[in-house]
Amino acid sequence: MKHFFIRYKRLLIWLLPVVGIFIFAFVYYQQHIAATRIALINYPSFTVARMQKANDSRWVKLQSVAISDLSSVSGYDVALVFGRGLHLTALQSEQMRKAGRKGLRIFEEAAADPQGDLTNLSDSQRTLVTAYMRNGGNANYRNLLHYARISLDGKKYAALPAASPVNIASDVLFHVNEEIYFSEVAAYESWLQSNHLFKMDAPRIALVTSVPGPFNANRDHLDSIITVFQRRGWNVYPMAGNKRRLEFLQAIHPDIVVEMPHGRLAPGNSPAVVAWLNQQNIPVLSPISVFMNYDQWKANPQGMNGGLLTMSIVSPELDGAVAPYAIVAQYKDENGYDIFRAIPERLDRFTDLISRWLSLKNKPNRDKKIAIYYFKGPGLSSLVAGNLEVAPSLYNTLLHLQQKGYTVENLPKDAAALNQLIQKSGSILNPYAAGNLQKFFKEGSPAWINVSTYEKWAKSDLEAASWKSVLEKYGQAPGSYMQETRGDTAFLAVARLSFGNVVLLPQPLPAIGENTFKIVHGAKVAPPHPYIASYLWTRHVFQPDAIIHFGTHGSLEFTPGKQVALGNEDWSDALIGTIPHFYVYTMSNVGEAIIAKRRSYATILSHLTPPFMHAGGSTEVSRLEEELHRWDALEEGALKTAYANTISQSARKLGYYQEMELDTAITLTTVQLTKLQGLVEEMVNEKVNSGLYTIGKPYTKMQAERTASLMSGADTGRAKYVSLLLASTDRELAALDNALSGGYTLPGAGGDPLANPGALPTGRNLFSIDAEKTPGLQAWQVGVQLAKDLVAQYQSEHKGAWPRKVALTLWPGEFIRTEGAMLAEIFYLLGVAPVRDPQGRITDLGLIPSSELQRPRIDVVVQTAGQFRDLAASRLELINRAVALAAAAADKTQPNYVSDGVQAGEKMLKQKGFTPKEARQMASLRVFGGINGNYGTGIMSMVESGDRYNNRDEVANVYIHNMGAAYNDTSQWALFREGLFEAALQHTDVVVQPRESNTWGPLSLDHVYEFMGGLNNAVRLVTGKEPTAVLNDFRNPVAARVQPLKEAVWVEARSTLLNPVWIKDMQQGESSSAEKMTETVRNIFGWNVMKPTVIDNELWDQLHEVYIRDRYQLNTSTFFEKQNPAALEELTGVMMEAARKGLWKATPVQRQEIARLHATLVSNYGAGCTEFVCGNAALRQEMQHYVPQEIKGAYTSAVNAALQPNGTGQQGAAVVLKKTAQTTEGATIHQQSSSNWRTLLFIVAAVAIVGLVLIRKKK
Repeated sequence: MKHFFIRYKRLLIWLLPVVGIFIFAFVYYQQHIAATRIALINYPSFTVARMQKANDSRWVKLQSVAISDLSSVSGYDVALVFGRGLHLTALQSEQMRKAGRKGLRIFEEAAADPQGDLTNLSDSQRTLVTAYMRNGGNANYRNLLHYARISLDGKKYAALPAASPVNIASDVLFHVNEEIYFSEVAAYESWLQSNHLFKMDAPRIALVTSVPGPFNANRDHLDSIITVFQRRGWNVYPMAGNKRRLEFLQAIHPDIVVEMPHGRLAPGNSPAVVAWLNQQNIPVLSPISVFMNYDQWKANPQGMNGGLLTMSIVSPELDGAVAPYAIVAQYKDENGYDIFRAIPERLDRFTDLISRWLSLKNKPNRDKKIAIYYFKGPGLSSLVAGNLEVAPSLYNTLLHLQQKGYTVENLPKDAAALNQLIQKSGSILNPYAAGNLQKFFKEGSPAWINVSTYEKWAKSDLEAASWKSVLEKYGQAPGSYMQETRGDTAFLAVARLSFGNVVLLPQPLPAIGENTFKIVHGAKVAPPHPYIASYLWTRHVFQPDAIIHFGTHGSLEFTPGKQVALGNEDWSDALIGTIPHFYVYTMSNVGEAIIAKRRSYATILSHLTPPFMHAGGSTEVSRLEEELHRWDALEEGALKTAYANTISQSARKLGYYQEMELDTAITLTTVQLTKLQGLVEEMVNEKVNSGLYTIGKPYTKMQAERTASLMSGADTGRAKYVSLLLASTDRELAALDNALSGGYTLPGAGGDPLANPGALPTGRNLFSIDAEKTPGLQAWQVGVQLAKDLVAQYQSEHKGAWPRKVALTLWPGEFIRTEGAMLAEIFYLLGVAPVRDPQGRITDLGLIPSSELQRPRIDVVVQTAGQFRDLAASRLELINRAVALAAAAADKTQPNYVSDGVQAGEKMLKQKGFTPKEARQMASLRVFGGINGNYGTGIMSMVESGDRYNNRDEVANVYIHNMGAAYNDTSQWALFREGLFEAALQHTDVVVQPRESNTWGPLSLDHVYEFMGGLNNAVRLVTGKEPTAVLNDFRNPVAARVQPLKEAVWVEARSTLLNPVWIKDMQQGESSSAEKMTETVRNIFGWNVMKPTVIDNELWDQLHEVYIRDRYQLNTSTFFEKQNPAALEELTGVMMEAARKGLWKATPVQRQEIARLHATLVSNYGAGCTEFVCGNAALRQEMQHYVPQEIKGAYTSAVNAALQPNGTGQQGAAVVLKKTAQTTEGATIHQQSSSNWRTLLFIVAAVAIVGLVLIRKKK
């Protein structure tokens, strides 16, 4: 080495200074000359694009840095961090602070947690940078970058001067020129006038912007909106900021407010702005900006979720805003950043919607055209809607419109006449009822659409892919249903009733022609041609000024497509078009009302529930109650024993032994008598509906007082409640008047009046809650207690054993009413607690220590209704995260059933062919729902088609398939793999269903047997045992409780269907009341299929006594025959089908009595052709065996007339569908029966001949 230095001494003497100079130059360059590198962390792409556009120095380089790449941040000179929504791990925070200690200058804007603020600037620097960022806009961003180079990075070379921040008032009006903004409305109007942009007497449109606004993002989208609005001849008032919005609106006095939302309309002053909008009657439309690339949005099944859903849709709804119509999305700019631009065709359509709202304000009522869609079942079924007596409600509405000056002509004389006209000209017919269809075509006066015209409309109004999906599913128009060919021209029929400028239309069948109940994964099933034709006829031929959907609820809002932020390809968006839409909805079903608001742009007009009463009971029940009170008061002795014997006899007769699952031979013990007393008192005091509600018909004073006495807080608020109940009917009609005049509908909470008196008065536009803050603090307490009660109840019935897994159903109504109490229960069962941020949002979870739980972690599996999924998508991901967190817990003192469940799931998935990696990744998924984003299970039609399956297992398999999509984050959204749901259902011990409303129970609402019963049946199939089934009963506002399903079933049956008091009140109604009674019996059949242990033979026997033998002498048959004979046809059909399938051990005499009544009704009134009357060939044959000979011919002829054109037995080609291959087989009953006998005799004879031949050969 020494020789090396000697040898190269001269060279080294020369080289070392050069290297030194080079190092010095490099360091100097880096410190004083090199480009200033600025890292932009957590900023939206559109903000980065705005800064990039403002950057005029090639010596300042901007780079967006992902949160996952913070290890690279030390290579930058300056870091600008957006604090809102920022969630850093401890390691990431330390990486930032370490870089800061090494010289990185950091500024955090809008830090969510001041304690964790990363900013390391001096106070003066922080103040200046804050001013640049807060004011925004090109000038401020440009000068911020200049300042960052000069002052933060300390480089003077090539530095451009940094001017002081341009102070832009927080609230301004602006226009397409960025340099122009105004702090006062008068100054803005003066500028418009001087530039010839102001038009006298033209509509005034207040355009309220937020994020993305004119100063914090690119302006392309806003400039487009302003320009398009101006082309319509409107005076446009674009405003930015949020502190002076109400002040600006008051000065503008707009005709309509268009809010581009990101939160409330007037934060901190919301009650005042809602009151002002209501006083001035100014509607608010809230088109939305999609915070994702246009192509990604088109493909995204959710459309929007999480915090953006809260800010863009949930919050505006609280202010009464409607129509969350997507008009802005992100597109790549020249630098590859996502910036906001208007979606041209959707902006044009939304502008059409505004124009139609303005027209409602200005057009005289006599010239307005209104289309009203109602809902009814197929055949001669009644019109149906939740809590509503529909026909008289429709009639009263038509009368009211007539009185308000609308052109309503040729109105029938009364509601009954309207109902008859609807059955003739506005009915929905099953595709297999060819005879009824032929009669309708001949006598119903439908509107006929030439197929070429229909195709022209469809190709114009529908996306090409949507139209293609229709053709692939149903074939070329007109398809095979509701069509007729005349010569060489095919036509589609649209059922409708015209009354001048008002037309009534039944909502057509949303799907036809299925030959399997399993839903094809990946298939977004399009509506059939007749469904589409109805809406296109309404829009193109009738051309209404407004569309009303009348009653809870229809199918439009549940057609395929995104959950929210819909596009042209989503069916409800395509079919409703740009016509103002109003939905008359029961106040008690806010969860589904919200779906209608968001997916069909409806303004909700809430109406009352039926009045309420204590159930009371029959004479026998009242006597039993008195005897129990007397027994309870007696001292021990012979008299008390005698009472116990008498009570036991009465309880045996009334079916209480079956309810308590006791041997009918015993005399009740003291413990059992005490339990019986509780059951009887609960039934007698059950809060039930007194009939149905009719719009336009106020409660009577007695009904209002009786209802008010049962409402929460009635001790102090009873008089106020009575007043609100009595005033609501007029408020509902006034709300309809105002809506049809383009006015503002006051927002309001929902729920039945007993549970939520604050939902009164009605006539309100219902809103939801912020899912990101659920479960709420109080909901957490409720959920924890429910979990404890559930576990304790299970242990008491299972000798102290812990439940290993609990299956829970999440519904939207319960979620909104309880602020997520079921979520809290799920988390607590898992042993996980929510972690709240400073704003109260729950975005993280923490383990509850095993020592605190003092029990095992209990596994869960969750099924979500589609409506809950749409309202709270982020909570589904949170549940899956909670499962994974609990499964990983290293508990040493207690079993971890969650970990066991995940391991068992992984094992089963491997057995089913999943790769080890797939099995490991999917084993902890616990939230499941409808495949393809469907809203329902798709099994109700199967359950009620009793000839289409042989046993419960077939139904369970279809349920597991149809509800087998896993829901997690966007990467695992609606993920479907055969076997995945089954793996999650293993080891389930308990099934839980929420119940939050007094308007329905497990029998009266079909969705309960659909979801809870379906889940129960699926668990049984997978585990091989019947799970325990309970309801989370939230109806009592003081304390929620866990109620056994069987107890709830019997309480509802006794308090309604078997209760003469309830029946009498229902008989005061009309056709919908009769239909409601039949629907409840139909749901009992559904439960009998799904969980036979909760429907005792005794219940069917009592139904037979009440509705066939008229036990209470209420003339039930007379009521049905007068109001709705088809409903009694179906009721008797349901009972016979229960007997045919062995669900009810009916005696031959009972079957004969049912068959006689059924056949007499069909003979006298025609076949109603519901599934239990015409659609089930095996049931019709069963009925034939018991129909008396003297009416058999008339019965057969009536059924054949309904099923076959001209009663000929020839199946019409126009209505052949896949389903009818089974259901119409044997339609000609007599001939089919004879054919069966001939076949049987032939087989017997053949067997005899073969036998004789064999005997001879043997001899």
